[in-house]
Amino acid sequence: MTGTINPASIDSVQEAIRARRSVRCYTGQPLSAAHRAALEEKLREVNGSARLQNAGVRLQLIAAGTSGAGKLGTYGVIRGASQYLCAVAAAGEEAAVAVGFGLEQVILHAAGLGLGTCWLGGTFRKSQFSSALAVGQGQEILAVSPVGYPSERQSLMARMVSSMAKSSQRKAWDELFFRGDFHTPLTRVEAGRFALALEMVRLAPSAANLQPWRILKNGGGYHFYRIKPINSMINVRMQTMDLGIAMCHFALTAEELKLKGKLRQDEAQKNLSTDGMKYICTWG
Repeated sequence: MTGTINPASIDSVQEAIRARRSVRCYTGQPLSAAHRAALEEKLREVNGSARLQNAGVRLQLIAAGTSGAGKLGTYGVIRGASQYLCAVAAAGEEAAVAVGFGLEQVILHAAGLGLGTCWLGGTFRKSQFSSALAVGQGQEILAVSPVGYPSERQSLMARMVSSMAKSSQRKAWDELFFRGDFHTPLTRVEAGRFALALEMVRLAPSAANLQPWRILKNGGGYHFYRIKPINSMINVRMQTMDLGIAMCHFALTAEELKLKGKLRQDEAQKNLSTDGMKYICTWG
């Protein structure tokens, strides 16, 4: 890895989604000036969006050694990282969704540049990161991700964490996407031009790879729901961030394919929050 940007870098959302992998071991080499500038530019764009500003979310790139309490710690889960992407947010569901949506945009941009990343929602020392990020009152760090050049050798810890996270496994299409109600699977034929956007949702990362989203096609829209937490180690806020990631994949792919619609709230769908399902948002 030379640290220069390859002119053939990935510029398709779909390619970036397929290329992204959770990388837990890095070379330790600092980001090149070109890569750092590209990430900072993307951060400015995403931080300037109405979604993040309205939710009180700030994304920031920091060096691994910038904490007054010493080198930023991740309990051994991450090795050799020299930089981290961090998400600072206020409380609330809107902020958690915005963190997932916004940070995933930057992570996909990093994947397009050939950089490694890894979502962390809890396995990092919050006190050390808080010191480096100047977290204000009423704010907290919801997620971080190392970003850098992947090492060719992955540690035993990294292999164990990847195995426990079931990173390579994904639920089947008919377990995630439905038509009319949550008992009738949506077929790819019925999804039509939206089938690819839904497939990109299926590939989205999530805590413990639980994929806590369900999408219901109803009334001309695609409605995103969060399932009831089924893992005591994965809290509602982490699952809500996962919904933001899934929404990001869907929205960016739909926009790339020039499919009509936008993310919005559908009041009628809120009344359908039942059977352990919580309505979050609609594309339509």
